[in-house]
Amino acid sequence: MVDYLREDLIGKNINATAKEMPTGEVIVRVRHIVANFYTKRLSVTKAEDWSDADNPPWQEAHYHELLSETYHVVTGWMLAVYRDDLGVYYEKLYTTEDSNTTITFPPGIVHNVLLGPNAEVIVWQQGNPGHEINESGRQPVTDFDYDYTQLRDVIRCQIRK
Repeated sequence: MVDYLREDLIGKNINATAKEMPTGEVIVRVRHIVANFYTKRLSVTKAEDWSDADNPPWQEAHYHELLSETYHVVTGWMLAVYRDDLGVYYEKLYTTEDSNTTITFPPGIVHNVLLGPNAEVIVWQQGNPGHEINESGRQPVTDFDYDYTQLRDVIRCQIRK
């Protein structure tokens, strides 16, 4: 796994990182930081090339305490699964073939996403991250009991395109 911070991309209020995630996604992040007050983080994510609908590389279900998070599909497709305050699950397919290519999760909304093979997605995080200026306030969730197997046919259909 690659995880590095280039010294030449660090400034007083901005920095950039590149990171390969366990799912195979490669994320390039650019952060604008004002200490202890506000952050804007823009990530460009390129998904790995995968084709197994029975074992798709879902991200980890999570929420952000103090940041909103917006996903915008640039190429390919993305599945989003999220849970509202009442515990109801929703799922939605976002593709560049539709006009609906963007979703925003407010702070506290538990969500998980699956990027299609070689999809490219822009992720925008905005808000107050709390005391640690380089953290997103990302909180993993262990009680996200959504049955992902019910999306297998949707995934297969998208892979065939």
